[in-house]
Amino acid sequence: MLPKILISTSIQYYLTFILIGVCVGYLKFIYSIGGKFVYIVAIFLLMGIIKNVIKTISQIGTKI
Repeated sequence: MLPKILISTSIQYYLTFILIGVCVGYLKFIYSIGGKFVYIVAIFLLMGIIKNVIKTISQIGTKI
């Protein structure tokens, strides 16, 4: 069996890479629709969301 730390760390990395992929896809979509100004605004909006999601991923890892 894998140690508990290895399992929780792998879940955290998996969720982090999913988050990065979703954010990059969202930003590409926003850039194709709105241009540079909307892209910059979307980056600032995503920064707060990303911080909260990363805190949640960390809490999930500690609960496991």
